Amino acid sequence: MLGIGCVTILNATGIQLSSFTVLAGAFGVGVGFGLQNIFSNSISGLIVMFERPIKIGDHIVLAGVDGDVAHIGMRATTLRTAQGSFVVVPNQAIITNNVTNWDQFGSSAISMQFRLAGTLADDQAMLLGVLDANAGVLKMPERSVYVVAADHAGHLLEIHFSVHGDAVERLAIVSAINTAVFDKLARAGRALAPNP
Repeated sequence: MLGIGCVTILNATGIQLSSFTVLAGAFGVGVGFGLQNIFSNSISGLIVMFERPIKIGDHIVLAGVDGDVAHIGMRATTLRTAQGSFVVVPNQAIITNNVTNWDQFGSSAISMQFRLAGTLADDQAMLLGVLDANAGVLKMPERSVYVVAADHAGHLLEIHFSVHGDAVERLAIVSAINTAVFDKLARAGRALAPNP
């Protein structure tokens, strides 16, 4: 009733409502463009919550950001990095970009590469021995060593293994494995093979 009364009074005083209609339309378009990303991220948040491509605790890599999922909200997802910082990622990025999820069955898969120039069988056995000696490396799924490339300068070996823990614990295990490999090479009077 108040609205109808206001419109009637404005018409009676000669004020045209068409100018208000144009202004309201322009305002609505501006607000629509301004809220477009918010609505997009909110819809993406619903998709993430219902489809569950990621969950809290997962270790993911998204658009160059490597971290553990700490919080999933309607508008954005928060990742905790190994350095302890928190990165807020819009949910739309999770839906529209490629996301690498390293978590499987509650553990995180890790791959590392080493370029070596010794006997292939000895180098494979040395890398498996380093993995076996590290208490943080899980026995299942099975650890493995692959020959990625080989040339006159040596061979590129890639190790695959799984661990438990957050980003900081994973980084500590990777550091320990690197240190152990360099120690074994140094004791044998060797070093990593140069790049071809």
